[in-house]
Amino acid sequence: MPTGYNPYVVNGQDTKGLIVRPMDGGCDRTKSKVIDKKIYYTTVGEGHAYWDAKASVDYDSKLSSTVDIAAKTGSNWTISGSASLGSSMSVTTGYTAKGPYYAKQWKVPIKYYKYQETWKCGGGNTFTRYVIKPGKYTIPAGGATGKYGKDVRNKDGAAYLSSPKSHRAYVARGSYFQLSKNRSVKWSGAVSAFGVSLGGSTGYDRDHKQRITALDRTNSKHYIWGKNDGPSGKPGVFYSY
Repeated sequence: MPTGYNPYVVNGQDTKGLIVRPMDGGCDRTKSKVIDKKIYYTTVGEGHAYWDAKASVDYDSKLSSTVDIAAKTGSNWTISGSASLGSSMSVTTGYTAKGPYYAKQWKVPIKYYKYQETWKCGGGNTFTRYVIKPGKYTIPAGGATGKYGKDVRNKDGAAYLSSPKSHRAYVARGSYFQLSKNRSVKWSGAVSAFGVSLGGSTGYDRDHKQRITALDRTNSKHYIWGKNDGPSGKPGVFYSY
């Protein structure tokens, strides 16, 4: 350092005696209000039954699903997290013994909320943020307790031949198999809420199941295979052949 150097001199001013005051550079939400709410039917299950089987989906309103949260600052919506659905009811919905040659998703009515948030940042700057969040299972007045969703029969049949051998199993005639643990696949378009596509998935348990029943009319085995793993692992969903 040169003789007499003063590290506190900045632009010709000695700052050593100045009072240091912290400035918060972060942002805080100062206001949040609901600006819209609406019920949308949301995919929570999926069943598959090919030529000699029947499919069932059970879904309890105690709920075991997680749906994306969307947020927008400016003009574009982005996924900012996820939320678990809630319910004040205790009912079960779904479909039973559909098939053969049947595969559809199942949807339940969920109320969604659109929020307008005000955020304040360091320096006094403010901005507005919009958020879409799922709420509770809510049956609209005079509406359906649940609805059939997308037809997914294209996942079944000959697709078995190109499936990983480690993902395969069979159901003996006259018996059934069901998923009742781990988590389903994530449906990328589980719902379109306020024009925004949100993904969702369901946790399998004794109240939330995908089941297949092999008919007792032939001597053939009924083959199934998991999408992500073997049927006793974490398949997410299983298909039928």
